[in-house]
Amino acid sequence: MALAASTELFGSGRHSIQADFAEAMILQNDEARTVQLVLTPEDDDHATFQVISCSAGAQHDSTAWIAHATGKVSIAKSASPSLETAPVSLSELQTRCPDELAVTPHYQRLRELGLQLGPSFNGITKLWRGRDEV
Repeated sequence: MALAASTELFGSGRHSIQADFAEAMILQNDEARTVQLVLTPEDDDHATFQVISCSAGAQHDSTAWIAHATGKVSIAKSASPSLETAPVSLSELQTRCPDELAVTPHYQRLRELGLQLGPSFNGITKLWRGRDEV
């Protein structure tokens, strides 16, 4: 959301984001929330943002809103070295990460750590581990 807003504000180009996540937005099955992104320009190249939400039926006073994330977005006006890396083939990655791991225990461990992801966010179907990389 913040990068999309940055593109609307500054136009196309290379954008960067620095974000702090204060509280997860956890939605129950039939829950509806009003979500807003507040973007505040600081100058021609930088802006701050805040992602906030409240229950759809709540009174929209200041106590009903929960801050989920804050941060800064910016656009690079000058030419800078590319941050992109060279493509790596899947077979090369699998050679570097030879140990195949079961996916279910990965998501169970995330739940134990307090990260409750719904089915839409359980997209990992295969997982390999190597020295210092997965």
